Amino acid sequence: NKKDLENEVMFNKYCDNHNFLLKFRYLEKELCEIKNIKDCIDHNGIVIVRSILDLDHYYLITNIDEEYVYIWDPYLEERNFTYYNVKIEINKIDTEKEINYSLGKFNKRECILINKID
Repeated sequence: NKKDLENEVMFNKYCDNHNFLLKFRYLEKELCEIKNIKDCIDHNGIVIVRSILDLDHYYLITNIDEEYVYIWDPYLEERNFTYYNVKIEINKIDTEKEINYSLGKFNKRECILINKID
């Protein structure tokens, strides 16, 4: 929607003006899919995801391999941060079922891709 695009432009403009070498991209609905998230991760990025964990919940995806998604969940008490504190199977993230950490139904999906600019 127009407001989300304006926010994306604002974040990117702020980064440009303050020499933050980051680029933001907001995705929703069908575009918020594991393929686009993995592409961001593979290009030196992280992803903020809106998900379900009893209620709306936000977390970072820090890595993805062939089987697992590695998540930094700031709401967990575990603070021994390497790059994740939750490791979950890809098929449990990439589902329309409303289970913990899933992307959920396409019409409710949202994420922000964040990449470093080289």
